[in-house]
Amino acid sequence: MIETLKENVNADDRAAAKATLRKRIPAGRYGTATEVAAVVAFLLSDESSFTNGNAYAVDGVMTPF
Repeated sequence: MIETLKENVNADDRAAAKATLRKRIPAGRYGTATEVAAVVAFLLSDESSFTNGNAYAVDGVMTPF
């Protein structure tokens, strides 16, 4: 996903490249490891006991695009 976002980005200017990439993510920012871990923790918990056969996209709403 990140490789696709890197198209048309100036790699020599890291700050500008990061800002450009962030604008392309519908959530407006990169996700964190903590956010991914929270989904994993939910799926491992009893709270997800009625959940089955689902795919959870932890991608800042990039999947629909």
